[in-house]
Amino acid sequence: MPHIRFSPSEHKIVSFDIFDTLIERECLLPFDVFFLAAMKLYGEKGMAVRFTLSRIAAEALSREGMPGRETTLDRIYEFLTWEAPAISSLKEFELSTEQEICRPKKSGIELMNKALEAQTTVVLTTDMYLPQPFIRQILTKCGICGYDRIFLSNEYGRNKSTGTLFETLKETMGVKAGEVLHIGDNIKADYLGARKAGIDSRLIMRNHFLKRLFFSKIGVAESLNLRY
Repeated sequence: MPHIRFSPSEHKIVSFDIFDTLIERECLLPFDVFFLAAMKLYGEKGMAVRFTLSRIAAEALSREGMPGRETTLDRIYEFLTWEAPAISSLKEFELSTEQEICRPKKSGIELMNKALEAQTTVVLTTDMYLPQPFIRQILTKCGICGYDRIFLSNEYGRNKSTGTLFETLKETMGVKAGEVLHIGDNIKADYLGARKAGIDSRLIMRNHFLKRLFFSKIGVAESLNLRY
């Protein structure tokens, strides 16, 4: 866990990313959620792999023409081409799987608690297609509370990587860039994106970083077939 000093006199606002910072999934890669959801429904590995590939393609299509913005889960499923039975159930299975496999990330929670103990205002800032009520359910399940509000990319039409979601944070909270510290796990979105908005940022290490990097580079089907 990085050593970070929290003080309201230095930073009025401390912002935390959510996924892989405060919460981690009990699977290696994000697309594993789609595979596990399809396995629940169909119980057949080949079909689950095919659904995962279709789900990833649908998400990519849903983002076309939306540079610098975040899509939504409903929009993704509008682009999903899937002829197998029970497509109407797949979104619910994805959500239930997401909720089941999320757990608190100890190092991130400790940092957030230190920020709260220092009496700084804590907000959560995330790029995510999931709806805010559902994200709040996961946070509650993981015992995460005390934050002031959530800045969610799909609600503002802005994201962290471009720095625009951090601009929204500053505007909404009425603070200057130098009064905000952001903590997250992604170099592009959490570290560089925050700095594009003039915000100080710190990185928290992703668990299984090298293993995740390897399996994310070899292809989705290959990754799933090797690990499941």
